Amino acid sequence: MIVLMVYYRVEMIIEKEKMMKTYDVRLCSVGNFESPLKWEACNSFAECSRACLIYIAAWDLRHENWTGGQVQVDGCQVARVSFNGRVWDMGENEIEI
Repeated sequence: MIVLMVYYRVEMIIEKEKMMKTYDVRLCSVGNFESPLKWEACNSFAECSRACLIYIAAWDLRHENWTGGQVQVDGCQVARVSFNGRVWDMGENEIEI
């Protein structure tokens, strides 16, 4: 009986994790060769925005250098983060964060 309850609990945790979206945001720039290209995993659009703004500040980027901000779920782009941290869907509508 205990084994069955533990198994059921583990299955519920796995299903909950599958339902949670994990976003990958691309952090990169042009013209600043010191700044690395990297992807960062985030749990929300607000977290994606924050990751981009931290990267922009850390590498002292200007708007013309910022080429990152593409937000993907399972390899498909679903949104983008602009230089000012605002998040946009693929139809260019702002997503409130």
